[in-house]
Amino acid sequence: MEFYSNKVRKQYKGVDGKEAHIAFCDQSKALILDLTEYTKKHHSLGLAFNAHGCATLEEGAKILEKSKMKEPSKVTPSAVGGIGALMSELATKQTSDGASAATGLRKVTKDQQTWRKEFNASAAGEVKAPPSSPSIKPAANKTTTSPARPPLCEFDQIGQKWKVEYQTKDTNPLLKLTIGDVKEQVYIYKCSNMTIEITGKLKAIVVDGCQKVNVVFGTAISGLEVVNSKSIQVQTLGMCPTMSIDKTDGFMVYLSKESMETISFMTSKSSEMNGEQ
Repeated sequence: MEFYSNKVRKQYKGVDGKEAHIAFCDQSKALILDLTEYTKKHHSLGLAFNAHGCATLEEGAKILEKSKMKEPSKVTPSAVGGIGALMSELATKQTSDGASAATGLRKVTKDQQTWRKEFNASAAGEVKAPPSSPSIKPAANKTTTSPARPPLCEFDQIGQKWKVEYQTKDTNPLLKLTIGDVKEQVYIYKCSNMTIEITGKLKAIVVDGCQKVNVVFGTAISGLEVVNSKSIQVQTLGMCPTMSIDKTDGFMVYLSKESMETISFMTSKSSEMNGEQ
C-alpha cells in the first residue's frame, strides 16, 4: 500500500489539486492500520470451532421441532427420516389384505411408451400443446458503422505522455514530435498508413493496434513495445536496449550501430519479423 501511495504522491507533486490525492493516500494508509489493530484486538485467534462436534441426528431433530412449531402444515412425518426412510417405507409397507403398497397402480403397456415403436398415439391420447401466443418477429438488424474517431495528438502533462491516436495518411501522413524531457513517452494507438518521426531522447514508445505505421526515433531509454499490430516498420537512430513484439504480424526493424551491440528482443505470438542494420 505504501509503495503505490508514494507513486501517487510523486506523480501529483507540484500539480494543482494534489491535496485530494494526498488525502486519499493518507486515509487509505490509516484505514489499513486501523483494521490491523482491530483484528489483533478482537480476532487474534481467528474463527473458533467446536472441536468435539455434535450429533447430526440430534441437531436435525431440534431443527425439525422448531419447523413444526412455526409451520406445522408443511412438515410431514417422512421428513424426519429423509428421502431414504420414505422409500424404505414404500418398499416394505403392506396393505390390510397382504398386498404391496404398489398394488393398484396402473401398468403402462408397450403401446403407451412413447420411445417404443409399438407406441400408438391415438390410443394413448394425444396431448395437445397449449396455443402459442403470436410470435413477435424481431426487427431486421440494421448494419451501422461506428463513426470515425477524430485524430488526436496531444501531450498529457500529468502522465508525461504524448498521445497519438487515430492518425491516418489522410489526416497526417507524416507526424513529427519533438521531445523536451527524457521522462516523456509516446503512445501510438489505432493509427494506419502513416509515418511518425520522433526527435530527441525519450523514455519509451508503445505502438498499439496500428497497421502499416513507420516509426523513426532517436534514443528510447526503456525501449519500444509493439502489440496487436500489423505491418510495422521501426528505425532507431540512437540507443534502444529492448524491443518487445507481441501479437504482431509483419515487423521490420532498422537498427543503428549503437543498438546492434546491446539490444535484446522479446517476442510472443508474432510472425514475419525481420531486421537490418
